[in-house]
Amino acid sequence: MKYKFYKKKELGGISAIKNKQIYNLLPMFFYNPHTLKSLSTAVSIHNWAYPNEHVDVKNKVGQIILKLYGEKGKMLIPLI
Repeated sequence: MKYKFYKKKELGGISAIKNKQIYNLLPMFFYNPHTLKSLSTAVSIHNWAYPNEHVDVKNKVGQIILKLYGEKGKMLIPLI
């Protein structure tokens, strides 16, 4: 099950659980918080917190991947 958090009674008092605001960053490769790819995570979380229809998050994540992986990153971008 994707969101096991919602079924745990001990977590029921948490606002994010009550409001069903648990998000998955997939594919995980692009959002690894233990690497410089955490910048992709920050961009995505910022977009959830402050939505802006004029911001293309996938493009921003793609730019980060290109900066980190260079030409090889172009093969990864379609997976975002």
